[in-house]
Order: sequence, then structure tokens, then C-alpha cells
Amino acid sequence: MKELNDYRDYMLNRHKSKPTSLNNIVGDIKQFLSIMEIDTLDQLRQLKKIDIEKYLSAIRNLGNSDSTRKTKVARIRMFFNYLFEYDLIQKNITNSIKVICNEKSDKSLFSHSDAVKVLNKTRTKEEYVLLNTLLGTGIRIDELVNLECENIQDERIYVLGKGNKHRWVYCIQKVTDVLKDYIETTKEIRNSNYVFFSRKFPKTHIAICTVSKIIKECAELSEIANWKKFSAHKFRHIYAMYSLNVLNIPIDVVSKNLGHSDVSVTSRTYAEADKERVRDYFTNVNERGILGRKTFDFSEGEENN
Repeated sequence: MKELNDYRDYMLNRHKSKPTSLNNIVGDIKQFLSIMEIDTLDQLRQLKKIDIEKYLSAIRNLGNSDSTRKTKVARIRMFFNYLFEYDLIQKNITNSIKVICNEKSDKSLFSHSDAVKVLNKTRTKEEYVLLNTLLGTGIRIDELVNLECENIQDERIYVLGKGNKHRWVYCIQKVTDVLKDYIETTKEIRNSNYVFFSRKFPKTHIAICTVSKIIKECAELSEIANWKKFSAHKFRHIYAMYSLNVLNIPIDVVSKNLGHSDVSVTSRTYAEADKERVRDYFTNVNERGILGRKTFDFSEGEENN
């Protein structure tokens, strides 16, 4: 479709989309057009909302995760918004489309207490420091293995994250104390600046698959439910949920620590606010702090100060 090429230029020039992201966006739109058997704008104009169910069913049958399907639908909606904005279609039928998620995702399977049980089943000091760092910082597994000795400071560590971007991750003192102690006690056998080094290839860092294996073995020993699904990323999820919903750390702070590009990513992925927590916040708030001291006596029709 000519309109798809125009949309590519629109995203590149107006929204400054990165080439890699733009290729993914266009790829999802092409997949949509292929599934819907659409070659021209006239065919697209004839689509009805009920026809979109064919597309939703197709990507569900492909085994895409909830988050992937949501992303695909969002990209289709953006394309339709563009067509509507430039009067190429009369109505955006994708606005009311909703992705039906699975009843229960892996994210809800494990609690903070589960993670602590896994941590308590570590068998060596190295295993303990590895898992203690994951749970205490929420960093990604690739950030963990690339952690360098010189980047450990009091209550913060310097990590190399996505897109080769460095960031400071703040944590409690115990996490960095344990890391420093581990570095000190292994200095005689290490031949690498990586905190977690490979015993087989001393100048390199520990392999990601080795860390994953350690986590899986400790999860099995802990006897938590669904232990086979426990992974390094579960530590990250549990860290985020515990920080937001138990420690009540502001979401922008947690987002910065996690290395998210935008706080909306953190909100969409991790933030949970139930009715009881919302009520508690506003029950205990200082009313004068919000509204000031002035009151009004409705029975007398007079204001009070």
C-alpha cells in the first residue's frame, strides 16, 4: 500500500522513530494487512469492527504473549489514527479494540516471600551474592553478569543497561556491603575486573546460562509452587512490585532504578493500586494540607476561618 510507505515517512520525519523500531512497526502493519487480505485503501475502508476479530484470533493462535499482542494492536491503532487524521478513512474502527489477556500470567505466580525462600537455598557465597544482588536491585541478568568491581559504591552500583547505556542503581547498604565483601574475599583467585567471573575462563564474566541454572536449582530446593517457571526476571518483577506496593517508593524513583525509558513502562508493567490502598492514602492525608484552614458553616451561611 502506498499509504503504508507514506506512514513510514511520517513516523520517520515527524516522530523521529528509530529505523529498528520503525521496521518492527511496519512489519506488524504488514502482518495485519496480510491476515485481513487487504491490498488497497478501498479494501481497508470497507473493514468493520467485527472483521478485526479475525486478526485478533490469528495473532492469539500464533502464540504471541499478552504484551506482544497489545503492542501489535497499539501499532495498528496508530496507523489507523494516521489515516483518520489525514482524512483517508472516515472512522477509526480500532479505537475500541481490546486484547483479551490470559486469566493468569507468570508475573502473578511468585511473591516476595517466594524470592526470599529461593535466596535462602543458595549453597555457596557466590550463589548468595548473585541472588542477593538480583533481589536487592532489580537489575537485569545481563546487567548482573557485566557488573564490574570498580562500579560498586556505598548504596549504589553502576550498571551497563539496554542500548549500552550506563546508569546508577540505588539500593540498601547491605547489598553493596555483601558485594564488596565478596570482591575482597575473592581477590586472590580472580583474574578479572568482573564481580562475577568465570572459573573456566578467568578473564571473562560468569555466563548467563550459569546464573540461570543456579536460580533454577535453588528454586527447586526451595520447593515453592511452580518453581520451574522461576527465573532471574522474576527477581526483577518482585523487586519492582515490592518497592511500589509495600515500600511505597514513588514510581518515578523505581522507574529510574529499573532503567525504563519512560515511567509509563513501569506503570503499565508493574504498578498495582487496589481500592484499599487508595482509600488508606486519602483517609490518612492531612486535609488542611490540601484545602487550607478555611471552612464554611452551611447552616449559618457564614464562612469560618
